[in-house]
Amino acid sequence: PQTMRQQTVFVAGAEAQIGRHCRSLVGLYDTAGWWPAKSRFEVMAGAVLVQNTRWTNVVPALRALRQAGALQAQRLAGMPEVDVSELIRSAGCQTVKAKRLRSLATTVCSIGGVRRLAVLPTDSLRGRLLATHGVGFETADAILAFAFDRPVFIADGYARRWFTRMGLCQQPPRYGALKAAVEAALPAHCSQLRQLHAAIVLHGQQRCGKQPDCQRCGLRRNCRAGLTASRGSGR
Repeated sequence: PQTMRQQTVFVAGAEAQIGRHCRSLVGLYDTAGWWPAKSRFEVMAGAVLVQNTRWTNVVPALRALRQAGALQAQRLAGMPEVDVSELIRSAGCQTVKAKRLRSLATTVCSIGGVRRLAVLPTDSLRGRLLATHGVGFETADAILAFAFDRPVFIADGYARRWFTRMGLCQQPPRYGALKAAVEAALPAHCSQLRQLHAAIVLHGQQRCGKQPDCQRCGLRRNCRAGLTASRGSGR
């Protein structure tokens, strides 16, 4: 079934090019120190807080939670939502995210803590996360990759855009289809998949946004969108 999904995601012959393109992308960016955290639960909290905002807005919220002793699941689960909301104001949507953070903390506590979660098989752990209020596919996979060192690919909007513009996909694929296809096509090393995610996000922020900056992109000579832009400009 995974092979069938891979064939419907990538254009013909793209599987042989994916590794080369991904290595080229990772080589453009310094991904060292991506997603800094002092504990697994801090990564989990950050994955919720970064929803629909930038990391720069999350940093003050994490700092406030840390200072309040609330970056521990048991402590956070027992705090009133209004207090959590006040601490995370910088991350935006604080009322919604406070409820989601407490739900996540409750999930952690219900199984006996982060260490108990860490020994679960990846599919079981992902299922537990997805059953938690406010945790969707992208958040769950970010937690799996960065908190629990699992070899999963985060097929977020930046990734779907990049794979399509590079010409590896005919059209933007669905989250699950691209995740499965990339995991099948690339070596299942968690560090490589984390580096790839970080590079894709940086590339999306700096070069391949909604309006791509193809002329300054180091991948343009091997990118379908970049080649189209070059022809259009006469270069």
